[in-house]
Amino acid sequence: GAATHKKTIHAAASEDDVEGVKAAVARRVDINKPDAHGDTPLHRATRAGSIEVVHYLIANKAKLNERNQGGATPLYLAVQKFRDVKDGKAVARNYVTIATA
Repeated sequence: GAATHKKTIHAAASEDDVEGVKAAVARRVDINKPDAHGDTPLHRATRAGSIEVVHYLIANKAKLNERNQGGATPLYLAVQKFRDVKDGKAVARNYVTIATA
């Protein structure tokens, strides 16, 4: 919808809204721009567990090792996010594989 195209890339990434992220990228928004907490869209998508948005951001040159104000990288957040999930280590490894492909 029209609202999707006005959404910030950070909001879209947080909400598992891949179309909103694509719309922001089409507007030439800085894909690595930090928010007030130093989180990039990739941090936000990772925290939200949005694998589709993560894939899209990485495919569009999102940086994996940007640190937020807490010093966490998206990769670190991925490990934390999936640590307690069944097969969580495998999921985190998969994230790393996707990220470095």
